[in-house]
Amino acid sequence: MSNELGLVLQVVGRLKGKQNGTFNGRDKWEVVCPYCGRKSGMIGRVKTGDYFLYACPACNTSTSLKNMVHEKMPDLKYVLTHNENSWYPIQNTSSKKGITKKKRSFKEKQETRSIAQEIMMRGRSGEISNQ
Repeated sequence: MSNELGLVLQVVGRLKGKQNGTFNGRDKWEVVCPYCGRKSGMIGRVKTGDYFLYACPACNTSTSLKNMVHEKMPDLKYVLTHNENSWYPIQNTSSKKGITKKKRSFKEKQETRSIAQEIMMRGRSGEISNQ
């Protein structure tokens, strides 16, 4: 997750938290626990890896921030799964389901071309006048 710190700050804002001290040598936030409602929850980064951990000693809850967001804040799942500058490839618009273009045979194409050529010849010779 490239925007994980932004997600952490959104979660901290919702849980009425503030930055207080360090955990494993990195920033730590104290928040209101969404499980028990006490202001004893803590969000911090783990020593190994770049993901965040949520822990509450009052209700003995310890889980990853991702799991807590999925359980308690379903509206933030979109932020969790999509990057801020995500890249979406161009979709092929010619392959729409249910709509097929009727392909003309070689003979039909030749007939169309000969009719168009006849019309052009008549226009040049003056048989068809522009009004």
